[in-house]
Amino acid sequence: MTTKLNNIVLADTASTQLSYAVTTNPNPLQISSTGSITVSVYRANPPAIQCNQLQFSVAIGTSDIALTNSANISTTCPTGWNLSSGGPGIFIFQPSGGSASIGPDGLTFEFSNIAVNDQVGGTPFKIEETVTLNNQSQSNSTSFILSKFPQTFQFRYLQVQPTSVAPGGNVTVSWSGSGGSNYDYSLSYNSTTIPNLPNVGKRVVNDLLETTVFTLTISAGENTLFQQQVTAIVLQPVIEEFDVVVNPDGTLILASSPFQLYWQTQNAEYCTLTVNGIPTGSNLPANVDTTQGYTVTAPAAGGIYSYTLTAVGSQGGSGPVKNLIINVYPIAINITSLPKQTLINADGSRLYVIGDKLTVIDTTTRTVIQTIDVGMSQDEATVSTSSIVLSPDESHLYVAPCTTDGLLKVVDTLTWQVQSVSVSGASGFMAVAMGSSSGSHLVVSGFPLNSEKSALWVLDPLNNYSVVHQLENLTIMGVMSAKLQGDQVFCIGAPPSNSADSDPPMEFPLSCYFYTVDTNALSQVAQGQSVNIPFPLIPPYITSSPDGSCYYTGGMNILGVEASAGNVLAQTPTLDFLVCGLTPSPDGTRLYVSAVSNGSKAASLYYLDTALKNSLSVYTCPFDSTPGGIAISPDGKTLYMPIAAQAPQVLVFQFL
Repeated sequence: MTTKLNNIVLADTASTQLSYAVTTNPNPLQISSTGSITVSVYRANPPAIQCNQLQFSVAIGTSDIALTNSANISTTCPTGWNLSSGGPGIFIFQPSGGSASIGPDGLTFEFSNIAVNDQVGGTPFKIEETVTLNNQSQSNSTSFILSKFPQTFQFRYLQVQPTSVAPGGNVTVSWSGSGGSNYDYSLSYNSTTIPNLPNVGKRVVNDLLETTVFTLTISAGENTLFQQQVTAIVLQPVIEEFDVVVNPDGTLILASSPFQLYWQTQNAEYCTLTVNGIPTGSNLPANVDTTQGYTVTAPAAGGIYSYTLTAVGSQGGSGPVKNLIINVYPIAINITSLPKQTLINADGSRLYVIGDKLTVIDTTTRTVIQTIDVGMSQDEATVSTSSIVLSPDESHLYVAPCTTDGLLKVVDTLTWQVQSVSVSGASGFMAVAMGSSSGSHLVVSGFPLNSEKSALWVLDPLNNYSVVHQLENLTIMGVMSAKLQGDQVFCIGAPPSNSADSDPPMEFPLSCYFYTVDTNALSQVAQGQSVNIPFPLIPPYITSSPDGSCYYTGGMNILGVEASAGNVLAQTPTLDFLVCGLTPSPDGTRLYVSAVSNGSKAASLYYLDTALKNSLSVYTCPFDSTPGGIAISPDGKTLYMPIAAQAPQVLVFQFL
């Protein structure tokens, strides 16, 4: 099949590896005159292909299906190609090296000084290719029909006015060419063909709803066609942009809170908006920029919502749509255990939550994949805070449960099998810490047998968890954080021994200590400063900066302590909330805090800069709840805050 498009004739190249485009001069060829043919050969789709030979054939003779009665045709071929004759009207081109690569840029072959014979008609132009594909040679062929029109034929114009309209608009198609009984004119568009048209005329086409191509066909006999095309563009509504206006100070879209959308369209009269298919706005402006913003209120329940904008043109109807997926936070992951602390692995794919049980969450699907019993009752979990840490290679998770059996729990993160490790001389544990460097030791705080004082044990995981060091008669609380290298641990001291007798509960200062693993030495740091906590006891929380240069600890206030010398780098006054968890953003610019606000029984999320100034509230639970320690993904975009409530949950916050 041959398609004629304006000045180019294209063959149906489904049967060939290469594609071919032919132009003639004049277009169309005219009888009893001199003309030329140009053939462009290219590979439409990569990769390029090796071509061994191209053969072009024209019919020689005096009939209507012959091109010329003279085989004296001049040729021009690309550099590196040679011409040989296969007989009258047969032109064989071969690369000098035996093969040549043909890609999308292609090659051009020209045939000139063609003395077109004096018979009107369609003449075949045949192409045969020999190519190598997958180390196999193959030959393919295709053919064109080139039209020879009377020498007096003229085509003047084909045009459409206006060139573009709104949906439902009208256009006028006009044309002009040679007249006479030798020519038949027809106009085609979409599924409509209008035959027997005059050689000069125009046609009004009403109610165009889509961009339309008009094809004018002029026939001078069987297989003798000339075609020209013109396009009327229907300016359909287009949605170019649709997104959230990001507020630098409010990086979350929270349930029941307002936020702003913006959009940009073309050719729209107005827009409509739906949320999960439910209409929420009609007859909205066609364009709303970021400085204006269109304010909407987030749904009352956290979750994933689809906001759909529809652009409507002047004729109404169903226009183009664009969907925007909005995460309304917090998104809740329901769990079955009482959550206290969280830990996220290095690539952010798993979240570990410890309470009376260990819960493992797949952060991609936000589903619980394991719930593991670590031997602690819910009553024990209610009054204590267990501690967890991952081995440097993430093959094991160490749990220091707040029990009295002296058993450290070691969880295999591949099989989820739990091993109980007995630590010599220990009756119970409070915390566990470990550096992220290979070969780091475990440091465990807890209670020795028959003692009211606390102790530290250093265990070697590579030697069956044998005790390397032990330090007793301490007043260490159940919170610790190890330096990245694992050679230093930051600890918090215990309150005065008579603090439990205080009625009403009072605030007590807790001292800060560095424990040096190699020397088994404990030294007080941040002299003259302390972290305040209320009693009955809510243990303070400790974390380190991403680069390990600073520790942060908090209760009723927050301290930043230099890891190298123990100096206080920053501190807050007494806060209006009680710290339950701390974690820095991975870039070290923010410190996120889970807390219970004074006078409230609801979990809250705050953040401060790392100079411990300018605390800002992010979210407060609408129901009674107590938060645990928080974790943040390595890219800093997702934060997880567990809450102990009537239905325990892990709340997920996504930062824009």
